[in-house]
Amino acid sequence: ERLARCTSLAGVAPSDASPAKVRHVRGLLARAWASERAGKLRLARIAAEEARQEAEASGDAGLLAEAELQRGRVLGLLHDPGARPVLERARDLALGDGDLMVALDAALFLYKFAAEVLEDTALALRQEALLHPLVHRLGDPPWRRSQLADARGLVLRFAGEPEAAEAAHDEALALIDALLGDGSAESLRIELNRLTARAEASDTNEDELAAQYLALLGRVSRQLGERHPLTVSVRRELALTLYDQDALESAAATAQAARAVARMVYGEDSRDVAVLDTLLARLFFDDERPAAAEWHASVALAHLEALAEPDRPDSDRVAALSVLGDIAFGRGEFVQAAKLYERGASLAERLPGRASQQALEMGNNAAYALYAAGQNAEAASRLDALAAQIERHELAFTNLGMSIYGNRGLAYSDLDRGAARGSLTRALAIADGLEDPALEAARRLYSDALVRLGPPERSR
Repeated sequence: ERLARCTSLAGVAPSDASPAKVRHVRGLLARAWASERAGKLRLARIAAEEARQEAEASGDAGLLAEAELQRGRVLGLLHDPGARPVLERARDLALGDGDLMVALDAALFLYKFAAEVLEDTALALRQEALLHPLVHRLGDPPWRRSQLADARGLVLRFAGEPEAAEAAHDEALALIDALLGDGSAESLRIELNRLTARAEASDTNEDELAAQYLALLGRVSRQLGERHPLTVSVRRELALTLYDQDALESAAATAQAARAVARMVYGEDSRDVAVLDTLLARLFFDDERPAAAEWHASVALAHLEALAEPDRPDSDRVAALSVLGDIAFGRGEFVQAAKLYERGASLAERLPGRASQQALEMGNNAAYALYAAGQNAEAASRLDALAAQIERHELAFTNLGMSIYGNRGLAYSDLDRGAARGSLTRALAIADGLEDPALEAARRLYSDALVRLGPPERSR
């Protein structure tokens, strides 16, 4: 409120004189910053856009760089892909004007935005190459070093290295707590990133993780309020953890609470609401509520398609297509299910790092749906290609590898009994090596198929 009053005093009707224009723009930027800190992102966006227009009219490159930095930050927090060119412009204008701190902040935010929202590791790493010399030249300020470590953690997590990501977030947290004290808003945000990295590590205890998310949610709600954007993020991650524990009702209630706040903070047609709709669709599908699942998945996909950029990889759309494919398969619409899985596989192929496995999983689902539709030759052909890929990626001795070889055996059962027998035998051998109780149903399916094939024919 004080910053808003300063804004009006700084120049309700600025003159053409440069000092008045600068005061007016800085007042608007202060209002945008205050709204951003309060979690009122749409109000922040309006103030930042007005500041950008006023700075553009002033002809001052340095002032415009500051305005574009604030506008890019707000767009980034709204998960709007349009943040990228705005932040790039802020960075380049600041470098040209010699304002290294603004250039550093623009590159830092773009680094994190590229990793977390755009899922573009290459773009993130290009920013990192610029950031290290800038941070060093500016005397290694602890706030920026913390931001850099936090951003590095995001990149490592999306590259499939959760343990290294958690260590980077630990470093960021230590730096920010030394600067601002334990429990600052920035500390809470970094702590969420650290927990999210921990959730993806192989040895994580889900009960402990859920307790840590609940404790963090309590701290965020008390300090920042129930309607702050960070509460949406914490609730979403808590819902995912509860889902992994098969606590479907609790997970759905948590996700619905997050969705209600996301609608107020980001808007009904935002990516954040669509992501939560996708999660709710998965929860309702697993809870055997297909009508509710289909509604949420269809709404999510429609919003994500409207927000999509042609060349942008998008794991959220992959997730929505996966749920819709599962729903179609459950209704016996196997050809439709295959088409949905194929769309998901095509999108997943463009995702970085760990997501290459996601493309194989969606491709496997599509092939199995074709087999269920009676298109055995097409299914077998696709599974041949998938088997070659999992061998190349050294994923054969995984649950996915077992599934691909098992499905390949099913598809070949009426085409080439020898190939079917060899593939089913391989799948069962992989299952024996994995010793995973969750594979028991698949093991029975492939074992029964092998029995139906009968013994191999003896050569004469």
